[in-house]
Amino acid sequence: MLIPTRNSAATIEKTLLSIESSVYRNFEVIISDGFSADGTKLIVNKFGYNFYEVGGGLLAARIHGINLAKGEVIVLLDADQQLKPDSLSRIAKASDLFDMVVLEEVLAKDRLNVLDHMWEFEKRGNRSLFNFAIDPLNGSVLPRVFKSSLLKQAISEIPDYIVPWLRHPDHQIIYFECYKISKSIGVLNDAIYYVERTNPIDLIKTYFRHGRDARRLKHTKYECIVEAKFKTKPSIYLRSGSFLGANILQIIKSTSFLLGYLL
Repeated sequence: MLIPTRNSAATIEKTLLSIESSVYRNFEVIISDGFSADGTKLIVNKFGYNFYEVGGGLLAARIHGINLAKGEVIVLLDADQQLKPDSLSRIAKASDLFDMVVLEEVLAKDRLNVLDHMWEFEKRGNRSLFNFAIDPLNGSVLPRVFKSSLLKQAISEIPDYIVPWLRHPDHQIIYFECYKISKSIGVLNDAIYYVERTNPIDLIKTYFRHGRDARRLKHTKYECIVEAKFKTKPSIYLRSGSFLGANILQIIKSTSFLLGYLL
């Protein structure tokens, strides 16, 4: 499992505890950290996992971990996600059948606020139109489980000059390259807990920053990923009957992204 971190002390302990509680025990954990200043390293050290400080953005952190990984299967986990106890066992079985596996996400909260409900509506829309949602350009679902050989072949196609500075869309670019090689994709239902931003200001800032990052992809081989975000197309959430809340969330994210891209 590869986990990029940067000032992730608020969430990383729960992530690592979820890994520790796994029934399946044949795994390694690699933490690629962007020089955290909040105690992330101290938390990781308590668990005894491999911790590396890596300069650059998220793409550099993920590629660093991929190159170090020894296993036949690699899980790209985020520092705010939590595995269920049987997830790794199910991942091991699914990876015998598919080159890539999507891990269905369940909100890690008992009590939901308005923005939480919007995230849930979005996830529901993705589930109901899975074949559309996994499109690497137009969709919004990204596999998190990959055959190691596929990942290593895919990252060799990413230009070196992009790697040091790219923060977003790092995961999408990796998947974009994998999808060119293989379209063998499975899905595991109810596989991981996630924690999304529920403060509207934080959400706007995040997607504004994503837009600024995407602007740097102009005139690169990944410009098509950015262009796809601006194409007019039917909302997958309306098409699935899913829901005013998800479309409001999309408007917030898309508007913030566009402002970041243009300003």
